Amino acid sequence: VRLLPTKVMPCLIAARICYQHLNQISEGMQWSMKALARQTSHPQNLLSRCHLYIGIGAHYGAVISHLKQEKQRLHSLAAESFLKSQQNDPNDHLVEYYLGLQCASRAQVSEAIAHTKAALKLCPEHAPSLHLMVLLLTAQKQLTEAHTLLDTALQDFPDNLNLLYIKTHLQLQTHGPEVALATAKQMLSLWKILYEEQVQQVQGEQSDTRSFFQLYTSEMSDKDSSSLHAHSLAASRVEQALSEVASSISSFTPRPGPQRAWLLQLQVWLLVAEIYLALDQVSAAAASIQEATSIFPLSHHIMYTRGLVHEHKHEFMEAKQ
Repeated sequence: VRLLPTKVMPCLIAARICYQHLNQISEGMQWSMKALARQTSHPQNLLSRCHLYIGIGAHYGAVISHLKQEKQRLHSLAAESFLKSQQNDPNDHLVEYYLGLQCASRAQVSEAIAHTKAALKLCPEHAPSLHLMVLLLTAQKQLTEAHTLLDTALQDFPDNLNLLYIKTHLQLQTHGPEVALATAKQMLSLWKILYEEQVQQVQGEQSDTRSFFQLYTSEMSDKDSSSLHAHSLAASRVEQALSEVASSISSFTPRPGPQRAWLLQLQVWLLVAEIYLALDQVSAAAASIQEATSIFPLSHHIMYTRGLVHEHKHEFMEAKQ
């Protein structure tokens, strides 16, 4: 970027890295704004893409924001940026896709479907648009159409774990847990094929160091352990749960390799747990949750699925906690 002070593309690449790999939304938006400033002063036929990247940052910023006014401001900025991008390049399928995604995130399903159809018309093989369209069809209870589109998409993208994940969910609702379990096991096998080599390569490069979670929880335990007392049965259960979480955190070391891949495997294990509950195989569901816990013990999705297990066993107080 410093060596090419007037070029737009390096700024856009930096923004994409921030969005896609570093989860740094604010920094990504700053790079996108810098790209727009360079495009304005030195036109390089990238005006549409600059507005698109600003819109992407604003959209994801709105999704993660907990402040109502900030969320509304970012949603407005995203919509404005996407429309500007569309005006400058009406044939860009990515603009239509993100317009559809933003509408979907705001529960504007009809508008989202219209934009997603436009994206697929411009680029029929765009996997994220296919993914979004399937989700929108399920939101409208058009399960047959969703199944048809999903099967067609998987013919073109047989290794797409996101599409297989949706397929498993749909099968659980429409074809029964046995069929869904077979697809979920296929996903785990496919994950191993796709990511095991990457994980082994990274594992060989890593050194043995304590993680942030280990450092934090060791200090937390020293300060707070004396304040936990079991004054009642409910309190003792809470203490036990906290102890389990602290134990999981203190022994937690981030898995080597791409973290998105591990989070995807976590979601698959939790889905497998739900399928086993539908099959009334509680011990198998608990084992699946344990596999997910070994990946990322702090996930709130794990706590939710544990609650489902307690609910299935009619342990409603434990489920509530």
